[in-house]
Amino acid sequence: MSTILFVRHGRTAWNDQSRIQGRQPIPLTAKGRSDVETLIPIVLSWRPRLVFTSPVARAVESASILATPLGQTPMEVAEFSEWDVGAWTGRTDEELAQSSPEWASYLKDPSYVAPPGGESIRNLSGRVVRAVERICRDSQQTSLVVTHGHVIRVAICHFMGLQLKDLHRIRISLASATVIRVDSERSQLLLLNRTASDSIDLIDPCEF
Repeated sequence: MSTILFVRHGRTAWNDQSRIQGRQPIPLTAKGRSDVETLIPIVLSWRPRLVFTSPVARAVESASILATPLGQTPMEVAEFSEWDVGAWTGRTDEELAQSSPEWASYLKDPSYVAPPGGESIRNLSGRVVRAVERICRDSQQTSLVVTHGHVIRVAICHFMGLQLKDLHRIRISLASATVIRVDSERSQLLLLNRTASDSIDLIDPCEF
């Protein structure tokens, strides 16, 4: 049994503009860096022994912020890279609603939709799950994975037995923490979308 602490990267200028970033190397804004720093107490409370990150710049930058107080060096894992959105890169929701017929299908049921020149959600799910399972085989402790919203959503869907068509029902905020305990018989969602601004007290991981 292993525990995966997922953290979504902090805010970028493209987040502020509601532009789909895909794998573009957009850096964190000052607020994005500050928001990630506020997660340090949450991350420390789970005592991760290893730190993994998507190789995309905003995730690498976020991982570096969180790994420093842990005395760890983030390890880049290609499978945790952002969803390849192909021709949707740099576009806004409004622009895609007017120009891309695939967009409406994606909003209705993302299970079988791929952006033009991009990656299907099922392919995204497959590579993410393989990476998580590999980490769990190699370590029975807690690992930190700094990555992207859709990466975390597909992981939740798989390990909680949800369907990919329900992807949009899962909210994963910027600079938020989500924890899954992976077990061959019954995985558990221990923490969902926790941000430092949440008013309730931190959950003690020893309670589980």
